[in-house]
Amino acid sequence: MEWMIRWWGRAFSGLSLGMFALVLLVAWAVAARNLDLGDASWVEDACRLILLWVGLLFVAAIQSEGRHIASDFLRPRSKRIQQFLRALKQFVFLAIGGSWFWYGGIMVQREMGMFGAGGMELPLFYFNAVIPVCGMLIACVAIIRLVVLFGNGSYDLLRP
Repeated sequence: MEWMIRWWGRAFSGLSLGMFALVLLVAWAVAARNLDLGDASWVEDACRLILLWVGLLFVAAIQSEGRHIASDFLRPRSKRIQQFLRALKQFVFLAIGGSWFWYGGIMVQREMGMFGAGGMELPLFYFNAVIPVCGMLIACVAIIRLVVLFGNGSYDLLRP
């Protein structure tokens, strides 16, 4: 199971390319507007789409590496309390991921036939489909960490 979390961490490291594409699109829109190179109204929708997907996938990536919630001020000396706090943190992530998956699924289902305004006129569910996807990833990583935590008592080996 450790290989899954490591693989996800490597796959998510490619998300920086999405941010680079965002910068290039904004530069193109500014140049097109100032140099009168044509209509670039689609860039706003494309940037919104990239920002939503990359931003929320970064949340899942950070959680998969175990760096999202740090409880350094709660460093008890007792191993039993440390185990409890680690498990509690993963149950919180499981609840957050599950709620994103559930509510995001409802949003996507509602917006199935709706189209957005703007240059691209993409269906609205393209924008909000990232919410259930990230919720599922966050919940899966939390489940894997809980299985490892209860299986051998520590998930320190899952950290890069």
